[in-house]
Amino acid sequence: MASVPLGRGGIQVRSCNLLMNCYHPNHGWLWTDGQSVFLLPCQNDGVVEDASECSRKLGDYVKVIQLSWSSALDDQSQCFLAVQEPQSVTIWEVAGRNPNQQFTLKMKLEGMKQISGVIWHPLLPLVCILSSSGTSVFSLNPDWSVSLSSTHHTIGCWTPDGHTLVLANDRVLRVCAHLFSSFM
Repeated sequence: MASVPLGRGGIQVRSCNLLMNCYHPNHGWLWTDGQSVFLLPCQNDGVVEDASECSRKLGDYVKVIQLSWSSALDDQSQCFLAVQEPQSVTIWEVAGRNPNQQFTLKMKLEGMKQISGVIWHPLLPLVCILSSSGTSVFSLNPDWSVSLSSTHHTIGCWTPDGHTLVLANDRVLRVCAHLFSSFM
């Protein structure tokens, strides 16, 4: 891992597009009212007049912060869904196609402080959780985890090929290269 100081510059995370991770072409749109999570199926014409009438309720939570789909796995209809709350992340395994999807609880990660992000690997069933207590990567098939850093990273992303994870906060840019190449 390499660390690069960012000097006095900061990284602005306000006004980022939180909808970009809420759409899945085979399953639909995720949305929340803050306490419940809903799935709006894909429409043929793309127009939805009233999302609340057409949506399927997936679950109730204390306070939903962010929702995100993983990349599609082998058959394009299997993937994972993360529901981020202030101190936990719930991960569901999703199989099948609309309207017959099955949602199975895969894991619930609790006891984290100030979660600032959930970052899905672009090719593998891996998820990176950023929190004030550190950064960890969790595998969903098979189950294992690794702690990458005790630093509070506020943002991050995987490169499109999945070989590099880039993490940052207001002072440091950390590049984690080729950590998971053996799984690809």
